[in-house]
Amino acid sequence: MKEIFYILIGAVCSIIGGMISIWYQAKKARKIKIDELIVEKKIEAINQAYYNTKQIESMLIQSSIECVCMRMHDHDIWFISNRLFLPINFTKKWLLLKNVIDKINLYIQDKSDKKELIPKLYEYATGLIRNCYKELYKEIDLPIFEAEEFLKENK
Repeated sequence: MKEIFYILIGAVCSIIGGMISIWYQAKKARKIKIDELIVEKKIEAINQAYYNTKQIESMLIQSSIECVCMRMHDHDIWFISNRLFLPINFTKKWLLLKNVIDKINLYIQDKSDKKELIPKLYEYATGLIRNCYKELYKEIDLPIFEAEEFLKENK
């Protein structure tokens, strides 16, 4: 009788152990799947952030400030929907860049006595763009490619 009791206890413990094992594996698999989805979304957001930053950098050189300002505001929906997946320092610099471009646009349209600040604000905006790139590169562990440094080294 004792042997049957031990066999039943062993069987119950085996069943409970198997159930716990399956539950734990399912929990881990879910966590891995969620992490994979987050990384995938992060890479998409960083890729789009790089593209948008490159676009703003190019427009800052080639287009009017009104066009740059409109383009920055066009990216608002993208920015809001991807903010969780972007590096936090990138988001800070992007918002600051948007404010600086708005300020440049305001000073140009205002025809105020603050015109002397515009070149400094342009310089500040280009610095912010470079810092945005650095944050994106840092997030995905890529070395930062600086064209100026490359040209100096290969003279």
